[in-house]
Amino acid sequence: MKQYFCIIIIIISSLSIFSQQVPDGIIHAFEKGDAKELTLYMHDNIELKILEKEYVTSKNQASRIIEKFFHDYPPLSFKVNYDGSKKESNYSQGKLKSQKALFNVNLYFMEGKKNRTIYYLSIEKI
Repeated sequence: MKQYFCIIIIIISSLSIFSQQVPDGIIHAFEKGDAKELTLYMHDNIELKILEKEYVTSKNQASRIIEKFFHDYPPLSFKVNYDGSKKESNYSQGKLKSQKALFNVNLYFMEGKKNRTIYYLSIEKI
């Protein structure tokens, strides 16, 4: 009986690892407030919605916008709550906890030649 229980635990654990849409580097960037690392996962042109302000910009400018956000709201933790897909788009939703507030984070990805890149990112205060 213990063997079956162990096998079930291993299967469930491996399924959650394979179903994760968000690369570890993105999670790490949000946890540490590292805009430069986050930029590595962005498409060359990206749409941002940060605290009700909307931008369509280059990833270099997006890095500066997000760097300011992280400066104003230093992160304490980040957790992905949901991963999904619809047709050719993958998306994830998470919670970012800062020293000052709690935020919903929405990420929309496109599949690149080498990896998944963010083409839309929103951060909204809860």
